[in-house]
Amino acid sequence: QQQEQERQRQLLLQQQQERKRQQLQQQQQQQRQQQQPHQQRPQDEQLQQRLGIDTKDPYAVLGLQKMANPTQGEIRKAYRKLSLQFHPDMHGGSDLASKVFADITSAYDVLGDPDKRAMFDDFGDQQGGFGSYAEYARSNTRSTRDLYSGSNLITQLTQSIWERRLQKGTVWMVDFYAPWCSHCQRMVGAWVAAANDLDGEVEFGAVNGVKEQALVRQFQVHSYPTIILFVPEHDLQ
Repeated sequence: QQQEQERQRQLLLQQQQERKRQQLQQQQQQQRQQQQPHQQRPQDEQLQQRLGIDTKDPYAVLGLQKMANPTQGEIRKAYRKLSLQFHPDMHGGSDLASKVFADITSAYDVLGDPDKRAMFDDFGDQQGGFGSYAEYARSNTRSTRDLYSGSNLITQLTQSIWERRLQKGTVWMVDFYAPWCSHCQRMVGAWVAAANDLDGEVEFGAVNGVKEQALVRQFQVHSYPTIILFVPEHDLQ
């Protein structure tokens, strides 16, 4: 009889402990449900604010200012930060986050490529011109023509010509340009005049950045036009 009483007492104790455990689980679940809306609300507000940014300006989308002339490293850093912060997986796969993430990716597609960035800088924000780089890219105005072909004063440099001509003992002034760049086009006359004035003292060259991507990467050209002075005998640039 004593054993039976002890068994019932133990059973009652276990039932009480089980009820307490269930009550604790219910309380914890209620707390999580109460906290969840408060945690999601700031995220939703951030996403809504992002949708208010002008997506035609990739600098604004990445939280940068065009006038500050950010480096490619700063652009990559901004993209990585935002792509992690607004990745759809960080927001439960919401459609709103997917839209914001797509805008961030599109902006980096333009600014992360020096050639595309230069296109946008030159055409993307002109009044009455293209509203975005994408519009420019879809147009028929793109060209790969050499701006200095046929010139007796300026050498149109390619990778192979570069290796043969840029030798020790010769100072070179080299213009890295893109044929679609209006600033580059306007500079042609001045560049030819400078080559004429310094004929015999300095060699003048030009690199078509659209065609010679290897040279653009080698000398870290981030915008057009870019002029670099080379003094080979001292390995100066």
